[in-house]
Amino acid sequence: MKLKHLYILSKEIENKQSNKVIIKNLAEVLGISERYMQSLLKGFERDNHITLIRGNGRGNQSELKINYSKLQIAKMYVKHLQKLDKTSLALDFIKEEELISNNDFQIWFHSDFLQSGVSKNQRVLKFSFPDTNLNLSPVHGRSRHDSHFTSSIHDTLFTFETDFEVYRMNLILHFEKIETHAWKFYLKPDVVFHNNKKLTSKDVEWSLNSAVKKEVNIIKNYSFEIVDENIFIIRAEDSIEYIKGVLSYTRFSIMPEKTENHWIGCGPYKIMDMNNKKIHLQKFDQYHSDKPWLDELEGFYNEDERFHTIVS
Repeated sequence: MKLKHLYILSKEIENKQSNKVIIKNLAEVLGISERYMQSLLKGFERDNHITLIRGNGRGNQSELKINYSKLQIAKMYVKHLQKLDKTSLALDFIKEEELISNNDFQIWFHSDFLQSGVSKNQRVLKFSFPDTNLNLSPVHGRSRHDSHFTSSIHDTLFTFETDFEVYRMNLILHFEKIETHAWKFYLKPDVVFHNNKKLTSKDVEWSLNSAVKKEVNIIKNYSFEIVDENIFIIRAEDSIEYIKGVLSYTRFSIMPEKTENHWIGCGPYKIMDMNNKKIHLQKFDQYHSDKPWLDELEGFYNEDERFHTIVS
């Protein structure tokens, strides 16, 4: 609830377009006592959520600076509700605040939040998005809507952990440096595609080579060598941190070797249906990592490109 209060305060300051506040008035905005408002502000200061310069006297203005953007606080609050397994409250908040209409929030919601954690509240999320020709190929997709769905269907060797700003292994179990510009990678042994085909080094080779052809010179002097079905070597004249960043890029998602069916991936959701009215995704029960917290996603095309919202 405290994060919800912080979000409301950020909205109030944004609407007023001023950091000058009267604490009594803030208490009225939140519907709490002035005494509790003072306690809340002290807690926010302690947690470094705000910077407050208090005015002298009861009615004087104070200067309140919130150390996060409104959108950052919204994400923090939604993730907090998810950890408490309060899926319904999280979705209601997103709908009420019309957060899904914000492009930055859309990207986070589809590519990060929907794929994280496990919820006991099994639900179907229905939402609308602009009527567009979806391209689910990681290599050839262009629009942000392509990226949203591609990141749900497909998976990458590494992912970027936004909370800690580090790259973590995803489809990779382990890797080691074997030469100055060469690294040996070991695949997780339990990864399968949506068609139940086991992930192998050949799939990785084909996928990365397809992406490298599209993104010419993105990796300097790149070469790929298969050791066995679970082990491969990448040679490049870039740093390993740079390579991990590239391999976490959606365009470098791993697909079955020589596939022309971009519906098939090894990501957290698999496609159940896709037509000129909607796209229907279902949680992939054999997913190798944490299962998504929603069982199904249903996206409905809407002719108005301005309209993008959760409808259920």
